[in-house]
Amino acid sequence: MSLFKSVFPFMVASEIPENIKACLADYAFKNLSGTLHESKGFDYLTPGNQFIVADNRWLFKYIENKRTANRHAVNMIFQEWLQKATEDGREPDKESQDAYREQATREVLKTAPISETVVFILFDANVGRAWCAGSTVSKCQAALRCLRRAIGSLKTTPLTYDFAGRLLSRQLCKGMQQAEGFPDNLFIYPNGKLVAASEDQKVTFDGVDLRDEGVGEVLSGMEVRALEIALVKPETKGDHEVVATCVLHVPQTGPVHIKAFDYNGAAAGAEGDEAHHYATEMLIVSGLAWEIFDTLRAWFHGANGATQG
Repeated sequence: MSLFKSVFPFMVASEIPENIKACLADYAFKNLSGTLHESKGFDYLTPGNQFIVADNRWLFKYIENKRTANRHAVNMIFQEWLQKATEDGREPDKESQDAYREQATREVLKTAPISETVVFILFDANVGRAWCAGSTVSKCQAALRCLRRAIGSLKTTPLTYDFAGRLLSRQLCKGMQQAEGFPDNLFIYPNGKLVAASEDQKVTFDGVDLRDEGVGEVLSGMEVRALEIALVKPETKGDHEVVATCVLHVPQTGPVHIKAFDYNGAAAGAEGDEAHHYATEMLIVSGLAWEIFDTLRAWFHGANGATQG
């Protein structure tokens, strides 16, 4: 399935209530039709089920659809109606003009394109984490807010790591030597893409040997913003086994997260029904996400001593 192309990690200090099905009853997503121009809520993962639960983990699919009226199209219709009224010898007052514009907006909305937001929430009560798959942290937070309203209370905190970008830059400046203490189960591709920034510049390396001394000289004083990495099984002999690959994003503000998450190598087979596939992917993603982010937490904390999360 590979539902989680990205993962934004959140710490959670609440539990999913036993009456979760009743809680979600009023928060079901509805397709836009007729006069409905905006809808948000939790979609059905399988017929009759707005969530999947397996091994104390819950999976929810949040959808937000919205039609937005093009202001130029609205104004064109409004001006046509206004001109028609004038030609008929009527001078619409402000209240009438407002009614014209409101009606013009409704007309445009009927055929306006739909913008869609989809966020998968994997609530893992075993480790107190919510792994959210969305395009931005704000969209993930919107999905969590909807879940919070549905169940009444949900305490969440984005995982943040102090000085993460600076610490990664220092590691690269050292030539990425494992002896320098970088985790054995995380692998930085020597020729992978790297984005780093300082207050006055931004640099991108792509296909360049990151172990080169010249790269270290450029990165000195900068902070890593994005880096291709892999989760691996270290081997005592030969090459390591790649379990999953991703791009680690370290924004200047906001939580560290991963995108381009590829865990196909860990996916289950084709057997089983849809609910089985969801449950299997939940187990895979929760395990991989926990290992990646907990490994980073331990490394950042050990390197810095004052990390959150």
